[in-house]
Amino acid sequence: VASADGDELAFLTAVQAELAALGVAGRPICGRAQTLDAGGRALAAFSLMLDGLSTDDALRLLDAGIGAHRLLGCGLFVAHRSGAAVGT
Repeated sequence: VASADGDELAFLTAVQAELAALGVAGRPICGRAQTLDAGGRALAAFSLMLDGLSTDDALRLLDAGIGAHRLLGCGLFVAHRSGAAVGT
């Protein structure tokens, strides 16, 4: 999920809408702002962590992906033990 203007709140709102459409429950945590080159066009995005996913939700998310730019490599999900370990 990308935010055309780099707006974190708009990004999180879009993420929550896509997760709801997939029936995925989890707590999105917005990370650093990123700028990606999408064929010569700058694309504003954010890193994202989803905390509290069930195994079924994680697999559904990995299968479907989220965001219009997921085919550009956005939306790559890496398993992490828990949100508590972030920053330690």
